[in-house]
Amino acid sequence: MTFGEGFWGQSVVSEALSFHFAQEGFLKLNDQIESHTKSKRQLSRRSEDKLSILESLQNKSAREGQKILIKLQPSLALPKEKERVITESHTEVRFIMTAELRSKLEVLRSLLGSKGAHMSFAELIEYIVAQNIQDLRVKKFGKKRVAAENQLLNPPPCTDVTPTSELQRSNYLNPRYIPRKVRHQVWDRDKGKCQKCDSRNHLNFDHIRPVALGGLSELGNLRLLCFHCNQRHAFKTFGSRPTGNY
Repeated sequence: MTFGEGFWGQSVVSEALSFHFAQEGFLKLNDQIESHTKSKRQLSRRSEDKLSILESLQNKSAREGQKILIKLQPSLALPKEKERVITESHTEVRFIMTAELRSKLEVLRSLLGSKGAHMSFAELIEYIVAQNIQDLRVKKFGKKRVAAENQLLNPPPCTDVTPTSELQRSNYLNPRYIPRKVRHQVWDRDKGKCQKCDSRNHLNFDHIRPVALGGLSELGNLRLLCFHCNQRHAFKTFGSRPTGNY
């Protein structure tokens, strides 16, 4: 091999290597550009997602906003029920409540009226347990036997009792008295919630035309209102005057 042939052979190899390295560099640069473009698209998409989330949260209450954000979270494993003794007579119980159970407890609270308006979940559960124990005892042992046992455990006070017939007569003479049948019809028609704000707490049977202005305790003149909406209606009708007989 002559000097010229060796020189030109080395030159070709050098050029081939340079082309190979240039091609590798170009491919790497292209990959970097594509990666950068992809990351920018992802950031742009994330920004758009955040903006859409913020738009969905506008004019929403704190509870409604919390529900929206919970829906966007990935599904999580629910924690197990836990118990911890606090004192000799109290135990802390932690458990997950379904939306259906919470709704049922709210319905129970509304059915209890003013008695259930400020009851905690623990007090509501205690009430449910007591009622179910009584019903199960009647079912298992018979109504008469359970009534006799209850009378022995809780004897009635020795006081003069007004006969039932007189109580019924006085109720019907009272223009504010609402028969149980009518109360049931109003409750079913209004679906057990306030007709102003949809609240189920502390519900009252409201006379649309007040009794003081000649309103009757009839289905067409009655509706369910929560305590606060009932008070606002009374103030709007009577102003600052006492509303005990409206």
